[in-house]
Amino acid sequence: MTCTASQSRPSRAPPERTNASVDSIANKRKFFISKHSHVCRARRHWIILDVHSDQYYCIPARQFDLLGPYIHGWPSVASELPPASDRHSETTKDVLAQLVSKGVLTERLTSERELSLSPLAGPTSILKTDDVPSAHCSRALLVTTFWIACATADRRLRKQTFESIVQRVDARRSGRAAQRPADDLQILRYLVAAFNSLRLWYPRAYLCLFDSLALLEFLSWHGIYPRWTFGVTADPFQAHCWLQDGPIVLNDVLSRVCGFTPIMSV
Repeated sequence: MTCTASQSRPSRAPPERTNASVDSIANKRKFFISKHSHVCRARRHWIILDVHSDQYYCIPARQFDLLGPYIHGWPSVASELPPASDRHSETTKDVLAQLVSKGVLTERLTSERELSLSPLAGPTSILKTDDVPSAHCSRALLVTTFWIACATADRRLRKQTFESIVQRVDARRSGRAAQRPADDLQILRYLVAAFNSLRLWYPRAYLCLFDSLALLEFLSWHGIYPRWTFGVTADPFQAHCWLQDGPIVLNDVLSRVCGFTPIMSV
């Protein structure tokens, strides 16, 4: 049921029993989705990204649908509700208890986030940088900020929690996203092209998590704050991330990212 963000697929083992009483949990009032949890449906599964624990939880859609009546914000259409015998089964109670014990579901109103079952907006185009003039002299001036950005991303991924990194990125973008120059698309194309040409010289393997964070840090030095988007697939499970400015992908190809269902964008 679970996997870390660095794993390629979650375990399909049955939910483990928790110390909490499953009956007492199931008999309580409805729960909220915690602020650090993000939910999306990917084909036959519901996937939860728990930013706090840096874990993905992959639950079959039919099993997760049985939890709906226990969750605030879940669409309550009488004709679509599962039979009561299924909603109160031991398996459903076990999954519910496990999500509560892991902090994905909470009773505290101050710790909740609005449950949104609508898919996040996906990308529709990519940022084209092939035709950007190779102004090597002017790009050389960006070497310092490039190395600082890469070193910063490298250090944060080694020393800080995933949750603290995400919170910092979200707070920074929210506070400064409106401060953008009128010709920012041309500037963006130039900066991304410069980053790509310099990336060869930074001694770290190409990985979507590092490269997206490093580019994010690099662009922030120049007053541009795109969104860091995470996407997932199921059957088999895969997770990926990229940078997106509106509907435009900055550091990947459209054919690849469109295969992923966005689960979080900060």
